[in-house]
Amino acid sequence: MGVADEIADRHHFPRLTDADREAIRGPEAASIPRLLKIPRWKLVLIARDGRRMMAAKLHEIQLYPGAADLLRHLSENGVRIAIVSSNSESNIRQILGESLASLVEQYECGASFFGKSRKLRKVIRKSGLPAESILSVGDEMRDLTASLDVGLPFGGVSWGICHATALREAGATVVFDTIGQISDIVLSAPAPASL
Repeated sequence: MGVADEIADRHHFPRLTDADREAIRGPEAASIPRLLKIPRWKLVLIARDGRRMMAAKLHEIQLYPGAADLLRHLSENGVRIAIVSSNSESNIRQILGESLASLVEQYECGASFFGKSRKLRKVIRKSGLPAESILSVGDEMRDLTASLDVGLPFGGVSWGICHATALREAGATVVFDTIGQISDIVLSAPAPASL
């Protein structure tokens, strides 16, 4: 969100208003490009620029408090971890740092604005696990939609882009209010497998 105005100016679409920013957090989040009249073909350019701008600001980006401990705890307990993102793998690895990045078994990065389903299918295929044993965790409607599209249970986080209520109403299997709840749920499953 920190580079949203710069991207809007560069690609000649309206800057996000406070109402737009709030809409991004609600059930209509996936329709923001339509509301701002951004053609689908331009989303590829916008995503590329967003990744480039983020790469320039990596030193300013911090992991969410507790995320490092969560990754270590899950890995120590045999949970296989994959990251699916529209961001680049190199950006993610740099933010995580070498130690945490090594805990991730699979990276499926560079997903297009509407391409997360394809990346999630790769995770399922490469894992060798049934989809229902993999919990997809995310913070926005695109994550939820892509996960449900490929048959993955979805855990929404209440501290991300979308409001917890919007994620629940859209069909999230579970919504986490704290980062600790993620390991509680994953490790209490009959056979912890993958996240």
